[in-house]
Amino acid sequence: MGDILVALATTPLPTVLALGGMVFIFLAIVPVKVKILGNPSPKRQVVSGLVGVILLLGGISLYLPAMDGPEVVNTPTAMANEVALPSPVEEHVSPTPAAEETPQEEPSTIAVTEVMASPCVDVVGASVNEFIEIYNFGPEPVDVSGWWLASNTRGDGDVPDKVVAWTARNPNIPLNTNAILDTSVIPPSGYAVILSPEYHRGDGKYVMPYRFPEDTIILTIGNGDRLGNETSGLLGKTNPLSVVVLYKGTEFLIEEVVSTYGTPVVGLSPYEIRNDEDDLPVMIGDCHSAERIDIFKPDSESNWRTTSVISPGWGTYGH
Repeated sequence: MGDILVALATTPLPTVLALGGMVFIFLAIVPVKVKILGNPSPKRQVVSGLVGVILLLGGISLYLPAMDGPEVVNTPTAMANEVALPSPVEEHVSPTPAAEETPQEEPSTIAVTEVMASPCVDVVGASVNEFIEIYNFGPEPVDVSGWWLASNTRGDGDVPDKVVAWTARNPNIPLNTNAILDTSVIPPSGYAVILSPEYHRGDGKYVMPYRFPEDTIILTIGNGDRLGNETSGLLGKTNPLSVVVLYKGTEFLIEEVVSTYGTPVVGLSPYEIRNDEDDLPVMIGDCHSAERIDIFKPDSESNWRTTSVISPGWGTYGH
């Protein structure tokens, strides 16, 4: 009997409860006469069964948490061992700066190289023939999709223009050219020409008047029908003469100025661009454009000239 009591004392409580529950359930199912419980009876069997179920569920409920893993107990011996362990000597070493996860974006290698703000007027809606030429003077291709063009013109529809591939706006208009219409990626030493999306709707003898080299990227704008002001387009001979800002950002925020024409005053908002009231932008006569002279020199009066030789995509930079 003493051995049985010792075994019970050392048996985990969940096991004791579960075994006891099964014993009572057995007594409820099998009508066995036990001196402690008296003669078998329905009432005794019901009570025995309820007690058995309660004990069994209690044992199971205590047993389940133990399945999650052994409980760590800080015994006095373990705590003493922790105290006895020598602490490592701290080394005063300056932390090494973490490497940048995202490399710094390189400065853009795109420049505005020609601005057509005074097309020949013998055409209905001459502003459909306005364009802005840009050039990639860097060693890597550059995707300009989602960049913005803004000017200082005022009036209805004066919002920045979002740059997109020609086919993004006009998927079924091939133009009369072998130039590239379905991309906005400008290769190294490559040219792109930003046209009005209405360029193909001109009239008279100046309908689609330009001939582009085969490797020229043709771009347009994703919003509106005119470059610059929606009513008047770019202005090359009527005040306020148009300045041009090519930038990265949003319709309302200039995050990075990429290139300019006309030495504009530029802040954070594309709606606040204005003329600096110097000798730029130049006054451009009919059928003339403003052409950048040196790709590596700044946007200044001495680095622009007017020309009647309209040649979008035919520049000599890098050749």
